[in-house]
Amino acid sequence: MTTPATIDGSAIDRLARLGGDPFVCKVLEIFLRDAPARVASAREAIAARDADGVAFCSHSLISTAGNVGATTLQESARDLERHAKSPDWDELTAGVARLEALVAEACEALRAELARRGGT
Repeated sequence: MTTPATIDGSAIDRLARLGGDPFVCKVLEIFLRDAPARVASAREAIAARDADGVAFCSHSLISTAGNVGATTLQESARDLERHAKSPDWDELTAGVARLEALVAEACEALRAELARRGGT
């Protein structure tokens, strides 16, 4: 498997061993649908000064990012979740912007992987 450095290909290979290309495609489609929505929810939580909401959105990205091998995104989400416990709103805003950029990078790489595997 060949993807940009934003994705650890061994995670995708692991998914393929579990259920073949159809399973990989399903997992990637779910990530592509849900991850941008989670970041949008985190932005809304920032606007509402809802630290628990930021933590929830970040937490939900940790495992999904790990499932698809987006390890930098996973670590960034973990850091943001941790920082949400004692919120510095400027720091949280910057963290959500970083998540947004990392999700965009991951989605670009995963769309290419999805197409390569015959998904939509």
